[in-house]
Amino acid sequence: MSAPAVLLALLQSAAAPPAPWLRETTAEWGLSFRHDNGATSDKHLPETMGGAALIFDAEGDGDQDVYCVQSGPLPIGALAVRTSDLPGNQLFVSGRAGPTRPSGVPLFRNVSAGSGADDRGYGQGAAAGDLDGDGLPEIFVANLGPDALLKNLGSAKFEDRTAASGISGAHWKSAALLFDLENDGDLDLWVCGYLKLDLANPPFCGRREPGMRMYCHPDQYPPEQDRVWRNDGELRFTDATAAVGIDGQPGKALGAIAGDWDGDGDLDVYVAHDSVENKYWVNQGGRFEDRTARSGTGVDGSGSTEASMGTASGDYDGDLDLDLIVTNFDEESDTLYRNDGNGLYADATLRAGIEGPSRAPVGFGVLWEDFDLDLDLDLFVANGHIIDNIEKYQDAKTYRQRPNLFEQHARGRYRLLGPDAFPLAHEPLAGRGAYSGDLDGDGRPDLLILQCNDRLRALRNESTGAALVVTGLARGTQVVATYASGKQVLREATAQPSYYGQCAEELLLALPGEERIKSLELRLLGGARQTLEFEPPQGAARLRVVRDAAGTYVIVR
Repeated sequence: MSAPAVLLALLQSAAAPPAPWLRETTAEWGLSFRHDNGATSDKHLPETMGGAALIFDAEGDGDQDVYCVQSGPLPIGALAVRTSDLPGNQLFVSGRAGPTRPSGVPLFRNVSAGSGADDRGYGQGAAAGDLDGDGLPEIFVANLGPDALLKNLGSAKFEDRTAASGISGAHWKSAALLFDLENDGDLDLWVCGYLKLDLANPPFCGRREPGMRMYCHPDQYPPEQDRVWRNDGELRFTDATAAVGIDGQPGKALGAIAGDWDGDGDLDVYVAHDSVENKYWVNQGGRFEDRTARSGTGVDGSGSTEASMGTASGDYDGDLDLDLIVTNFDEESDTLYRNDGNGLYADATLRAGIEGPSRAPVGFGVLWEDFDLDLDLDLFVANGHIIDNIEKYQDAKTYRQRPNLFEQHARGRYRLLGPDAFPLAHEPLAGRGAYSGDLDGDGRPDLLILQCNDRLRALRNESTGAALVVTGLARGTQVVATYASGKQVLREATAQPSYYGQCAEELLLALPGEERIKSLELRLLGGARQTLEFEPPQGAARLRVVRDAAGTYVIVR
């Protein structure tokens, strides 16, 4: 090629914008959900805290389905009557596993009507998992009012088993977490309690002028107690809140996440609290010990409490241990806690490059996900204020706020992507829940963004990378993948909660360039370790494992 031709090619390459990482496919995929918050002129705080969703395999067919949690109307007086045009929670099942879809047929279809999954409580958070050991995931919905436990009957049909389950409570619950408390092989339930409310007599906040009433700060309300429900089998549960050692310590919880962060083989729990100290609970054989002060995760690096909402765990810096991140209110920044070992964490927010971009917005849903499939974890945060008329009080603030997608450009360091790579970067949203999972079956993580009182947004991953998708591992299993090049990455087989909901449980291990995976080291609950060796796949592939009679994982496909 001549020198002028080479120069022209270089100039054209430099001028070409980067290909978008994610493309919106909400309508194309048929995910026509719109959250309704049932807003009233009384400005009840629950109105501004939803929405949420689950990405999970509702039918057990290998596809990822979507469950969206509805809210309004509020459970107060005449408002509690839901009219026919206000549907309950919505279940969308994927058609990916069936015959090839004809052109123009959406990927998902709404099967809510008659499914038994369309709970009509005032929904807040939700979680899904196999609670009775039959291989199909149940749904638990945390409501403002009575909750819902929905038994999976197969074929996307569910049955309400709440009354017989023993789970009770009409107070305000926010998020829910399913995890194995005692390493006995079944999933137990942690339900976050948020605030004590009197819906008949809401407090008045803001100026007493037309249009100036605002949602009150959480400081106006007493805290609710979290509850732990032990799974006794056959979808029956016992209140184990006192037995596990967390009773009498309410904290305005908006999220909880589980992980074996101290490496002793059982699952610890981190709880995000609104405007009071977060909690770091270390599991000591089925009973929790408060290690918040020692860990350094209750406050930020300056010692300040924050208004925390969403949570995520992951090995963001590649040192083969799990770190934590929590989203917070404006003027606080989101906080990244780097795991320094021995139960100690350091505030690495500024060093990671996310302190500045996250200080102005109010952060809710948060994900550590390898969106570009290059072996490191990128970061997504859904933003949105809780005060819908904040512009009337502060000119520089808005209710709808732009989401943040950060690329990890160097080990443990992030830069904010613009609209060329992330088209929604300049679109303000009332962001709440955010969830990742391979929705279209191409081995790449896609993205759902839930809004408060607005429509769901679905974005398809447009990267050219490939991944090994691993299914069948028990929730909480840590996996160290060793590549032919010698590189190792740590990932977690779990359903990340983000905010109020749940990401897909599938484990996605990137295969960039010529990289091939040689083996997987499984760090199992209970402390055992197992290594899976197999022929490295060429390009994107799926690997399903099951446990044999001896409790050892074997590859079935």
